[in-house]
Amino acid sequence: MFINPYRIYVSNCATTGAAVLPAQVKKEQEDNIYICPHCASLHYIYFMKVQLIAIGDNEEGWLSAGFRTYEQRLTHYLSFETILIPSPKNKTKTREAILEGEAKLILKKIPPADYLILLDSGGREFGSEDLALHISKLFNMPGKKIVFLLGGAYGFAPAIYERAQMKLSLSRLTFNHQLARLVFLEQLYRAMTILKGEKYHH
Repeated sequence: MFINPYRIYVSNCATTGAAVLPAQVKKEQEDNIYICPHCASLHYIYFMKVQLIAIGDNEEGWLSAGFRTYEQRLTHYLSFETILIPSPKNKTKTREAILEGEAKLILKKIPPADYLILLDSGGREFGSEDLALHISKLFNMPGKKIVFLLGGAYGFAPAIYERAQMKLSLSRLTFNHQLARLVFLEQLYRAMTILKGEKYHH
């Protein structure tokens, strides 16, 4: 049996009591303060916040549609965004210099309170249902934003490993950067449907 955290990331209108989904509201005015789609008032609506930060800003056309599809689907369950950090342009830099430069850019994007999970080949492996259960437990951490990080061609600098709370492996297989991003988005969406008891997983 899986813990259903839906109560964590779906709120209700304070006036009408109707359910409010992340995809229904416009950009927040302040932290967790939104214009409610039901009563048009400003009030507190809490959604679980999840980010994917990825190194590399190039997208192949045949994958872009997949990125957009799953990113849009995820907004029905939680507050989700993808942040792309451009790869270094100076190809003459050493591997260590590239990793250090990426680490500085990454750490600027991650506040100290965020829970950081590295998408790393040496990380913990899950089946889809076990991953959904683990994510549900993370959702019950009060006041935490969950950040998944997909590194560049050389992986992560030591400073990033030290900052992370967890490492997650998508597979024992090796994927290119963009395909790994799409696999992650699909698996996160699959986890949401499992937790909500929807039919997508079967």
